[in-house]
Amino acid sequence: MKTLGESDDEDDSALAWINKSRKLQHEKEMAEKRVRTSQQIKIIHADKFLSRIVIHSLLNFQAKLLDAMDEEFGISDLMDEAFADTKKSKVSSEDMASHTTQLILSECASPT
Repeated sequence: MKTLGESDDEDDSALAWINKSRKLQHEKEMAEKRVRTSQQIKIIHADKFLSRIVIHSLLNFQAKLLDAMDEEFGISDLMDEAFADTKKSKVSSEDMASHTTQLILSECASPT
């Protein structure tokens, strides 16, 4: 006969089985969560990769379209002509420094 503080072997084995079952269930849930997380990460990476491909394709298409428009309308020739005029009229910083030096020297040399 056992007292109230003592446990039966059956009780210990049932409690051990319950604890083991709970532990296995928890491990199974954690493994499923890791698999879902891994799948979500793969989907995100695939999505980013596809986005980059789409953006690259759109940029290539846009460049080809602009080239075609340039050939049709001759915009680059007009731009080259416009910038050529401004380049001719610009004075370099060396020319400006030389001119400034000459002005200073001429003012110093001339009596006031």
